[in-house]
Amino acid sequence: MKIKSFIAPTIQEALTRVKRELGDSPLILDTRDIEEGDIKGIAGRKLVEIVAAENCIEQESNEKLESDDCLGVFSEVEHDLESGLPEAVRELSDRLSVQQVEEEHTKILTRETLCDLGKEGFEEIDLQQQIIKEKFISKITIPASNLVNEETHKTMAFIGGAGVGKTTTISKLALSARIHSDKDILLIRLKDDAGEELYKLAELIGATVWVVTTRQELRMIIDEFGSTSLIFIDTPGINHLNNVKLLELKEYIHDIPDLETHLVVSATTRFADVINTVRNYAVVPVQRLLFTKVDETDIYGTLFSVAMATKIPLSYIANGQEIEGNIKPVTGNMIAEMVLG
Repeated sequence: MKIKSFIAPTIQEALTRVKRELGDSPLILDTRDIEEGDIKGIAGRKLVEIVAAENCIEQESNEKLESDDCLGVFSEVEHDLESGLPEAVRELSDRLSVQQVEEEHTKILTRETLCDLGKEGFEEIDLQQQIIKEKFISKITIPASNLVNEETHKTMAFIGGAGVGKTTTISKLALSARIHSDKDILLIRLKDDAGEELYKLAELIGATVWVVTTRQELRMIIDEFGSTSLIFIDTPGINHLNNVKLLELKEYIHDIPDLETHLVVSATTRFADVINTVRNYAVVPVQRLLFTKVDETDIYGTLFSVAMATKIPLSYIANGQEIEGNIKPVTGNMIAEMVLG
């Protein structure tokens, strides 16, 4: 999802710029007046800001429904979806609703399933279930590699709000890395003292803990150890509405070579709140989404809808407070089983 901020003297001018760059049907994510003293302001000038994104969902849906065959199949049931849908597709719609998948995403999956199914498949439940799962999995972006199967060194930063489980997640991944790799492990904490949890982990797995307070200090460590070590960077919890702190974080890590940033989000967070968090953290930027606390809910539709809406790869899902185990690389099949049952 391409997200961009547009600043202009009036809302009309800002909207014109939005449509010029993002098309006629952009997703307007936020609008606000830029007050005197704002970091984005200009002295003596009144400005407005619009944050917008490309309407990837609409584009995807429209492109899929352009073919005559697809439209022909769907038009026969469009007038009465509940009675016209084949059995497995109707059950899919009900299941996605219970799992709180966004309505627009449910419609896209339903329509695309019908398009691939064709009229002759309306009585074939096994075929319907197969196509449903294939379509579902195709909407989830997964990284090409993860910590276990990656042969080269890796530097990862874990970003997100307070209390989402960044330090615990690092502990789980570092312990797993120690089991599967003989590389040196560095645990880096930005700006404030490392918590007791990191020091206990370091003692357990034979890792080194560094606390850095400047960008230069961080870069020096990365330059010295990055080519031979697995590096986990633990960052302070930052509210996604705190633009100043987010920009400070960006300044710390933006020039680290080959850095992989994971935005850590609780699986219990509402879809709209996750999207707002992703949008604001985009300044860092976000390269992976990592969901924690999956054991605290049985509603997983948000994971799917966020993956579908943002197109950001899902890296891991984690649960529990213990550092041993309970973290897995995401697969499309895993998310399908969680949501579809």
